[in-house]
Amino acid sequence: MSLENKEHNKERISLSNEKVFEEVFEDLYISLVVFAKGIMFENEMYAEDIVQDVFTNLLLSKKKFENRISLKSYLYISVKNACLNNKKHTKVRQLYAEDKQAVSTLKETSFIDKILEEEVYSHLLKALDNLPKRCKEVFELSLKGYRNDEIAHAMKISSETVKSQKKRGKLLLYSILRNFVVYLLLLSI
Repeated sequence: MSLENKEHNKERISLSNEKVFEEVFEDLYISLVVFAKGIMFENEMYAEDIVQDVFTNLLLSKKKFENRISLKSYLYISVKNACLNNKKHTKVRQLYAEDKQAVSTLKETSFIDKILEEEVYSHLLKALDNLPKRCKEVFELSLKGYRNDEIAHAMKISSETVKSQKKRGKLLLYSILRNFVVYLLLLSI
């Protein structure tokens, strides 16, 4: 074996030796934590955990390094990648939490809206029962989506009569539903 290879083998670093591992840990730990904090500026509290995880994974992997420079390079790259992965996962968790909250709020709002819609419709139907017969018929057809001219044709009355029946019905409905409308307004605040 050449002298160069002998020197090369002497430099080879194995972290399975506890003393070597402790030396490397003591020499590089603080520098790696500072490096991680620089990457994780919004989540500095994870920096130490990340560096500890990198060292733990390194110890478990039983990797051997050609020299101290390749070991340092490996550690810095590992810490950088772990920090970036942590940031990515944190962002995904935040987006998921925000989406979950938005869906929950939407479901809640949708549920409340549905209840209000049913309440309004129920009160409206009850109020329609209190209208005069013709006025009620005009309003029912209007609620089904018929236009004034279609209502006039179906009921064999003039379009003007439809308009006046709607106007009369609105005034009557307003007086019947006045307290309910105030209640709805207060409920929506």
